Amino acid sequence: MKTKGKHYGHRDIVELDQRGNYFGRHVSAMTEEGLHSKSDIAAELAWRDAEIDRLKDELANAGDHRACAQKVTLLEADCATLRARGGS
Repeated sequence: MKTKGKHYGHRDIVELDQRGNYFGRHVSAMTEEGLHSKSDIAAELAWRDAEIDRLKDELANAGDHRACAQKVTLLEADCATLRARGGS
């Protein structure tokens, strides 16, 4: 069953890399971690979407935005540590 419209559009990868090496960083990480299939990549994107939604909910319900920002920083550090160790 085909959905109406596209879920993913054309992305300007040069512009994304100029803004912060977003594309190149992900290509390198996916290659290093062996994420080659659509299923592997979709699972990673789904996990990130869930984390973003959880943090948005937390931010919407938090009186202290700094606490949420600190949690995001800790999550990013945890992800970097896992990548350095070769985890997913």
